[in-house]
Amino acid sequence: RSEFFPRVTDFKPELIFHILGHDCAKGDYADRGLSWDFFIELVREVKECADRVCGGKYVVGLGGGSRQDIAEYISPRIVRVLAGKE
Repeated sequence: RSEFFPRVTDFKPELIFHILGHDCAKGDYADRGLSWDFFIELVREVKECADRVCGGKYVVGLGGGSRQDIAEYISPRIVRVLAGKE
């Protein structure tokens, strides 16, 4: 993650396309101890980067993860972040 933002700034893409899976969230099948809120903060940070670098063109595709409760927690919050409501 630490390399992503400087590379994006240097590369200046027209769009950021992000496949976001929550399989590595706490309690999911590839648990890496990431809090559920980590994913919302990640989207917030990437959105801020996209706003600076490519005029806010940021697409998030959801994929990966097996727990419905995690998806139900993360997904609406991500939508609110993308809509500028959170």
